[in-house]
Amino acid sequence: MTVPNFIAAGLTAVLSDIPDPVSVISPDYRILWSNNVVLEYLKANLDEVRGRLCFEALLGKQRQCPVCPVRLVFDSGQSSVVEKSFAGPDGSVIWREVRAYPIRDEAGVVVAAIRIGFDITEKKRRRHARARRLEALESALRDLSRADKAEPIDHSEAEGARALTARELGVLRLLANGLTNKEIAGILCISHHTVKSHVAHLFDKLGVTHRAEAAAKAARLKLI
Repeated sequence: MTVPNFIAAGLTAVLSDIPDPVSVISPDYRILWSNNVVLEYLKANLDEVRGRLCFEALLGKQRQCPVCPVRLVFDSGQSSVVEKSFAGPDGSVIWREVRAYPIRDEAGVVVAAIRIGFDITEKKRRRHARARRLEALESALRDLSRADKAEPIDHSEAEGARALTARELGVLRLLANGLTNKEIAGILCISHHTVKSHVAHLFDKLGVTHRAEAAAKAARLKLI
């Protein structure tokens, strides 16, 4: 099985320069061509890969994916994009944004599809981290809303709050906004270890044990 002449003429040269895994797939879901990124991952040469079912060779599956971007191209004639997760060599989860594009012959008939996978693992991790920060903030707000606003502030709490240094107060405000110690260190241009020390001190002074509780108490004492 070979790539048709009108596909091979210049197209594979362009696709070879893409630093992400790229394959050209036939309508019967056979690999017509793959770039070196794919071949190195599979530890095979093009002759060994060409003609294999794409879902077997690329994903190690025995059947086609329920949501397949390549199938969507052949069904609709339009480009498609889906997000997929894979198990990495070390067992970690790798996320890819898989895009597929139609290749047409001179008559406009879709005769193949280009499949490209873009690594979005770090993007997914940042999204999950942001979701965790928002969850912590929402938890703090729920704690605050349940508090009896008519209840006077405990004298020891107020004393502890007044004992906060300017730097600890700055760390507290960033912490209450859901930032991690690493992010706080970057903003304040101090070491991660120093931030960790500030957090431990302000926890002790406020009499709290976790970040959401610190945020709730800081809001109640009007520190943020």
